[in-house]
Amino acid sequence: MIKRQFLSINIFSIAVLNILLVCSCSSRFSNISDSELNSMVVSIIVAYDTNGDKSLLKYGLKISKKSIKKDAKNPVYYTNRANLYSRLGEYNKSIKCLKKVANIKGYYPELCMGIGFLYEKIGKLEEAKIYYKKALSLYEADLNKTKGDINKYINYLFAKLFLYSNTVVPYVKTVFNTNLRWFPS
Repeated sequence: MIKRQFLSINIFSIAVLNILLVCSCSSRFSNISDSELNSMVVSIIVAYDTNGDKSLLKYGLKISKKSIKKDAKNPVYYTNRANLYSRLGEYNKSIKCLKKVANIKGYYPELCMGIGFLYEKIGKLEEAKIYYKKALSLYEADLNKTKGDINKYINYLFAKLFLYSNTVVPYVKTVFNTNLRWFPS
């Protein structure tokens, strides 16, 4: 227990130091590059996962907006913004961000799973199933190309589980026995 608390404090400290380092490297906030802004957003997500302070997430959204303004075609920035919204419980906004990722990069299995999961969180099970089916077909196509990649097989099985279960969220929480802040409640 003490080791876990120490680890949490260290992770939080590293995240805060990263934010301060990036800010101190640029004399003005507007001079910070989009990749540095994105690093700050990731650090904020880590800090939130460690201590649960939602004000960090709102600050992260402000920073995320600036990085997207500097490079609106970078799908990573929208993915991180979707993570921020999801942690705030704003699932519709998170879905909107993930759909922007699809507009930039195209649909890929993990993206479809994420969108499906978010639709399930807001109770739109039919929409969730559409995305789970899309993920399954993309995984099947991927499995044919990348034989032997165990992670692809595991993700494929999860996609099947998500599609054919009545509701996935309670099952996943039970399997992983999690009360972590990052897992949407």
